[in-house]
Amino acid sequence: APASPPTPEPSPPPPSPARHPNPNAMNVVMVGAECAPWSKTGGLGDVMHALPKALAQRGHRVAVVAPRYAQYPDAWETGVRLRLRVFHAEQEVGFFHAFQDGVDFIFVDHPAFHAHAGDIYGGSRHD
Repeated sequence: APASPPTPEPSPPPPSPARHPNPNAMNVVMVGAECAPWSKTGGLGDVMHALPKALAQRGHRVAVVAPRYAQYPDAWETGVRLRLRVFHAEQEVGFFHAFQDGVDFIFVDHPAFHAHAGDIYGGSRHD
């Protein structure tokens, strides 16, 4: 009888879902009124940009949520829109997204934020 062909090696199992190389990795969400370089009036904007990047470099999954005060050329519209009840009225918000240095930046879009593009906190600095 002719020799039977060799039995092929079993294929390896499919890879498991991607896991972060850091076994102690956390999912971190930071929310703030400003985030450099898109919006900044002081130190908070710097922290909301630098700290998430440092956490991502350590293997954590990080997202930053901030208002979208103006047009941010590197943030794209997600197409997600939500209707929320705020101060006894329905408001519709949209979301924009940018990904930089391992960090998801999510910007909440609403006309009320656009009105404060040059003056995030409103009022004078002496208030």
